[in-house]
Amino acid sequence: MDAFSNLGIEWWSVLLYLVNIFLLVAVLTWILYKPVVKIMDQRRKTIADSMEEAERLKQSFEETAASMKQEKKEMQVRFDLEMKAGKKALEEEKKKLIAEIEAKRVSVHAELDQERERLVSEVKKELLTSMEKMVIAVIGDVASKEAVSHSAKETFDSLFIAK
Repeated sequence: MDAFSNLGIEWWSVLLYLVNIFLLVAVLTWILYKPVVKIMDQRRKTIADSMEEAERLKQSFEETAASMKQEKKEMQVRFDLEMKAGKKALEEEKKKLIAEIEAKRVSVHAELDQERERLVSEVKKELLTSMEKMVIAVIGDVASKEAVSHSAKETFDSLFIAK
C-alpha cells in the first residue's frame, strides 16, 4: 500500500471512491435504468400488440375479401340465371302476344269477310230491287212481278256471279 501512498492515493479515498461509484450506479439504476427499461418493455409490448392487431386485421380483411369475392361470384351466377329466366319469360310473352295478335287478325279477317258478304248481299238485293222496278216501269203490266223478279235474278247472276 506504500506504492499507493507514494502516488498520493490513500486507501480510504479509494474505498470512498468505490462506495461513491457503487451509490452512483445504484441511484442511476434506480432513477434511470429501470424506468428506461420499463418504457422500452412497454414500447416492445405495444409494438407486439400492434403487430398482432395488424395481423388480425389483415386476416380479417383477407377473409372479408374472399367472402366478398365469393358473394360476387354467387351474385353473378344469380344475375345470369335471372337474365336467362327473364329472356325466357320475355320470349314466352312475345310468343303469347304474337299468338294473340294472330288470333285477333284471324278473327278480324273473319269479321271483315262476314261484313263484306253482308254488304255484297245488301247491294245485290238493292240492285235486284232496282232492276225489278226499272223493268216493271219499262214493260208495265205485261209480265208478272214474279217473272220479272226471276228474270232479273237470272240476269244479275249471269252478269256478276259468273265473273
